[in-house]
Amino acid sequence: ELSAAYEALKSITEDQEVANEELLSCKEELQSTNEEVETAKEELQSANEELTILNEDLRNRNAELSALADDLSNLLTGVNIPVLILDNSRKIRRFTQAAQRIFNLIPTDVGRPFGDIGTNLETPDWNELISRVTDQLETVERDVSDRDGHWYSLRMRPYKTGENKIDGALIALLDVDRLKRRLIDTEESLRSTEERAGDQLRQSESTIRTLLETASQAILAVDPGGKIVRIAWPKTCLAIQKKSC
Repeated sequence: ELSAAYEALKSITEDQEVANEELLSCKEELQSTNEEVETAKEELQSANEELTILNEDLRNRNAELSALADDLSNLLTGVNIPVLILDNSRKIRRFTQAAQRIFNLIPTDVGRPFGDIGTNLETPDWNELISRVTDQLETVERDVSDRDGHWYSLRMRPYKTGENKIDGALIALLDVDRLKRRLIDTEESLRSTEERAGDQLRQSESTIRTLLETASQAILAVDPGGKIVRIAWPKTCLAIQKKSC
């Protein structure tokens, strides 16, 4: 019985040692797991801090964009100049209120192809002008009139992004009707003056020619060197005994 008890105790002791070893191993694994969890918590905290910074940057960026959008909206609303912005596909991106009447636009036209809009301007091929701006990077300036005969200075230039890339065309119209009409009046007045001056000159020449041809006395014109350059016809020729003048 003593021997059996000894063997039983020995077995229990061995089982306890195995259990202790397993418990120690579990403790080590638990410690390792805790360390991994701690590392993950630190990484998560670092990621949360970075996310917080990114969210703050995003909020600041959104605030800046909102302010820019408000500025642009107020600019487009407040500026009494017809301005139209087209994207690279020649679709309407933005326009001022002053542009609505001249270009026949309504707010829902944003996103529509510009070629679908019938403007009130007596303008040549829009496609050619836009191609010169977006493809050849030219700046186009010319005087155009609307259907009522009102004159504008049409100015078109490439629309550039912050990265200096071409992203469409900007079209603006300046009211030059008063200046254009003044210029037209001046040109017509000058043309009329030139015509009157021409008529007076022709009349003067005719009068002088008649006087010379009907003169009763010898009349001749000489240059500074004493050479005869003109003789009254015909009596003067007879007076100086010339057969022809």
